Amino acid sequence: MPAGSAPRASSVRYGALGAGADTLVQAGVGLVTGRSVDSLQLGKDLAVNTSVGVAAAKITDVLAPRMGSLKAGGVIGGAIQASVSGYTNYQQYNAGNISGERAIANTVVDTGTAVAAGATGATVGAIVGSAVPVAGTAVGAVVGFGVGVGAHYAIQIVDSATGFTSAARVGLNLPLAG
Repeated sequence: MPAGSAPRASSVRYGALGAGADTLVQAGVGLVTGRSVDSLQLGKDLAVNTSVGVAAAKITDVLAPRMGSLKAGGVIGGAIQASVSGYTNYQQYNAGNISGERAIANTVVDTGTAVAAGATGATVGAIVGSAVPVAGTAVGAVVGFGVGVGAHYAIQIVDSATGFTSAARVGLNLPLAG
């Protein structure tokens, strides 16, 4: 290691902080929009989401040197969303609310949007982190997380206005249904 340089700090603490902050922001948005927030459920959500944030950050720390921040962020975002969406859609399918084809189409579209948001956040975070001396990892992690969350919300807003993910779900559902 060259003189004056130090190893890159782990992103684990930032993953935990970001996931916890996102959980609290979502609960706050829920309160502002008139949804009730159960404090026990919020505590459970904080525990689960913070744990997922820690795991995602640790895996990203391992993958980023091998595949780059863009791919690592996309892989992690996609894996998390595929798991969450797959489970949620399986529950909907199992309850008879949607077809198996629709569950698959929903999961594919949800995963694709998460890959885009995760890759965007990881890329911006890496660029900012590299440009900021001393506290680059911390600043890059915070900025990258914020951009990734912002990209996810931007996709939802654009979808509300255009219906593009609904169209993609229907478009994928048709060939799957035969």
